[in-house]
Amino acid sequence: MKAPGNKKIRSIKPCLLAFGALIIFTLTACSFSPKYERPEAELPSQWTAQPGDSLEYNWWERFNDPVLNSMVNEAMDYNHDIAIAIARVDQARANLGLSWSDLLPEIGIQGAANKNRLSTRTHTPVTTEARTYKDYSGAAIFSWELDLWGKYRETIKSAKARLLAAEATRDGALLTLQAEVCRTYFSLRALDAQKAYAEKTLHNREAYLQIYAERYKIGALPELDYQRGKAVVEAARIALSQYTAELENAEGSLAVLLGRSPKAIFEEYAQRGLNLEEMPPIPVVPAGLPSELLERRPDIRAAEQNLISANAEIGVARAAYFPSISLTGLLGYESASLSRLFSEPASTWAYGGTLTMPILDFGRVRSGELYALARKREAAAYYEQTVQKAFSDLRMAIFQQQEAANVAKSSQVSMDSLARSTELAFYQYEIGHIDQINFLDAERQLFDAGINLISAQRDQLSAIVYFCMALGGGWTEDGQGQNQNDIAADTLDKE
Repeated sequence: MKAPGNKKIRSIKPCLLAFGALIIFTLTACSFSPKYERPEAELPSQWTAQPGDSLEYNWWERFNDPVLNSMVNEAMDYNHDIAIAIARVDQARANLGLSWSDLLPEIGIQGAANKNRLSTRTHTPVTTEARTYKDYSGAAIFSWELDLWGKYRETIKSAKARLLAAEATRDGALLTLQAEVCRTYFSLRALDAQKAYAEKTLHNREAYLQIYAERYKIGALPELDYQRGKAVVEAARIALSQYTAELENAEGSLAVLLGRSPKAIFEEYAQRGLNLEEMPPIPVVPAGLPSELLERRPDIRAAEQNLISANAEIGVARAAYFPSISLTGLLGYESASLSRLFSEPASTWAYGGTLTMPILDFGRVRSGELYALARKREAAAYYEQTVQKAFSDLRMAIFQQQEAANVAKSSQVSMDSLARSTELAFYQYEIGHIDQINFLDAERQLFDAGINLISAQRDQLSAIVYFCMALGGGWTEDGQGQNQNDIAADTLDKE
């Protein structure tokens, strides 16, 4: 004996096969997007390697300052710019999920319960007393727009590219934040040193002024020399006030970068680590092909993914030229009595399809295609411009880190020479071989040289930071590029 329901099962199988065939056809249908090719650029063969160890992917750790390392990690955890960038990645990921859902059928259920009253004053008035009635319904519904021309598949490609662009933008935000923390920290330490140097200079000048005052009282020093002594003391006092104000500003800027609370910004001060001269300032230029910048730098990766997205949008726009086919279906029950709703006589079903195609749209579809083509041209031009800027940054970074080292070296030599010349000038002034103005001039030059040396040390460290940014991050010891921002961002996402 045949099992009951076999006939019904056999009738369902062809429907399932046809449904499966429609899904496969939809997923493999044609596409009208142009084939993507990365814009070509004439690249230099390679850059010159310098002796020394290569940068690690946590490039800021090469400065060997635990306080700086802690600040960079704190900033990556709490900075609001990074939180915004991560939220945008999540938005792009959710948008990709929405794009996938548009490609597949939508199945749902619906139910309704209504009570109605009919009018007796219409052209077809009710002739019975049963003017009021109830109606109940429940059904499963199905709808699906077939993606015959690749509109939704190209939308998915575009959404994937936008997600990758958002991730690259997040990586760029991380790299920029890391660099800003380092540079602000270096400025903070430089201002600490400059403030201390100004305090020392003020103390020395006040000591000189006391000598001038005693000599002036006994008539051994003219008033002109005494007034000059007072002037240079006040000049040192002004410089000290300026460095103190700049130091407070740097404290606030660093606190904001670290994502600290308003209370902490207003009341707390940043911890200090190494002095500038204690940090290793030797720059390293890794060997490798510059074409690796195309894969390493977050801004280039983001620009290319935006170009890929714009290329896919052309296919979406062109698919609007062709018919749109939608399938709909309904299977359920409808009854005037709730107790009989799920009985066989109350069953109902419906299925059908809809085809729509533009005939006269007054250029709407064509304008959409032209818009998509223009967006691709814009994205391509922006990508090429970004590549140009990357190599310009790299060239400038190599030059700056070399010249910054030269400036720091010369500043140290100048400082040492002026320190000795100031000692000699004071001795010659004491024995009367030179007048006071020559001594004050030598002392003023020494002060400027000390301030300039500190600035040169800061600039040398900042030049290394700029060089790392130009590379798109750090550099591993085997010479292969490894984007440290991806690692840091993955860590943030896991948390």
